Amino acid sequence: MPKKVLLAIPPAMLECVDDRALKEHRTRSDLIREALRAYLSRPALVDFRSQNQIEATPAPAVGILPMHTPATLNSFGT
Repeated sequence: MPKKVLLAIPPAMLECVDDRALKEHRTRSDLIREALRAYLSRPALVDFRSQNQIEATPAPAVGILPMHTPATLNSFGT
């Protein structure tokens, strides 16, 4: 049985999620599950230097620049 989690999402992002869910006739939970599946299926961008320290690779280091990110995502303030 799936477990429930409490998740804090900026209002603008939640509005985008709700709009997409409505357009696709899906639930908010289903849309978020799909997004997490897609994210988790990609190779991790982390460097495990030690068991106690995980350092994320900065987006520009892997070629992701602000011009590649939709303006909507930049407005979420996360």
